[in-house]
Amino acid sequence: MLDVLIRASQVSQAEAVLTGLGMRIGCQSTSSPPPPQAQWVFVDAPTDFALDLHWALSNHQGLRGCLRFDELAAEAQPLPGLAPPARGLGRVHALLHACIHYYGHHRNQFKPLQWLLDMDLLWRAMSDQEQARLVDLSLEKGIAGLVAASLTLAVAHFGTPIDAAMLARLDAAGRRQRTTRLLKATRFRILGILEQAAWVPGVRGKLATLRAMLFPPAAIMAVKYPEGSRFGLPGMWVRRFVDALRPRR
Repeated sequence: MLDVLIRASQVSQAEAVLTGLGMRIGCQSTSSPPPPQAQWVFVDAPTDFALDLHWALSNHQGLRGCLRFDELAAEAQPLPGLAPPARGLGRVHALLHACIHYYGHHRNQFKPLQWLLDMDLLWRAMSDQEQARLVDLSLEKGIAGLVAASLTLAVAHFGTPIDAAMLARLDAAGRRQRTTRLLKATRFRILGILEQAAWVPGVRGKLATLRAMLFPPAAIMAVKYPEGSRFGLPGMWVRRFVDALRPRR
């Protein structure tokens, strides 16, 4: 699996390049509205390789604009072993992304330890100046609570050498930041749906998001409920709504 981040304005160009390489869009997401990403696979090659094309670093409505392409590209670092133009996130942005992803993507799921290990390794590789800048960006971008919670877990699991006073400063700032709400899992899926819509700006945007999440198109529902319903698409919508009212396991 290879994740590639591009500008949102360059999606069509990237798709043309991937098509020219003999690739096609693979498994379709069952999320609605669709996330800002698509998985591409080779058409005929007998390989498990897949490329995830992203045009936002986070799928969560409240985190998509946190780290923008241009600021990431400005500090991107070469990736040894790949083609010379290949570049990856700088250490500061990579660690911020790990913290964002840990709660933005895995909030209601099992949280894999490899993300915490990434945080530990990145922190140990950073200079004092980079560590200080990570703190400043966490405060500036309103994600101090997420960063504090993530790094606290890294300390607990891997003994990451992070100053307790710094974590306390981030935690205190995070209590005043909206994104800190993501630290708490939602017991019911319907609460997650309502919360996602609440992050979207404007009343029309919120209503459009609610409609897309509660009444996905037939193609998405056919993947989510392959057994179908004798009442057709409306029946699957009702089932989706009932499922959303049940507590998560």
